Amino acid sequence: MVFCEPSFDKPDHVIGYLGQYIHRIAISNNRIVQMTERQVTFMMKDYDDGEKIKPVTLKGEEFLRRFCLHILPRRFVRIRYYGIYSSRFRHNAFKSDKKMVIKVPETVAGRIERLTGYNVLLCPVCKKGILIPVAVIPRARAPSLVFGSLKNYNSLCDC
Repeated sequence: MVFCEPSFDKPDHVIGYLGQYIHRIAISNNRIVQMTERQVTFMMKDYDDGEKIKPVTLKGEEFLRRFCLHILPRRFVRIRYYGIYSSRFRHNAFKSDKKMVIKVPETVAGRIERLTGYNVLLCPVCKKGILIPVAVIPRARAPSLVFGSLKNYNSLCDC
């Protein structure tokens, strides 16, 4: 059974508070500065002092106690983002002046026209009408078996 009290602050504050825990790991290796037999020193962001990063030294037992508070129960997982949702991508995307552009994959006909200047979708007879694909010919078959002759092929256009 879970006991839950209503929040004393706005919902934005609650989400911001919980977001610190569900999206991050307990501590990363690069924050640990020094370890001795009895003490652990690591870097911590002090939110009360203008978000300054300060070293904190704890006894080994206290460090382990705090670390164990971040171990998730069985079958629970942390929320992790990959690809364009990752924090590394967002950092690099906002740092550059360029806008992120999502390119549509180029079709074969578009690539041929870009490279040769010849539009394969134009009718070979009238050069005005656009050919509409009716069927896709498998590679194992010869094109002449499906369309017959060039006369039938040209009849796909309105000319």
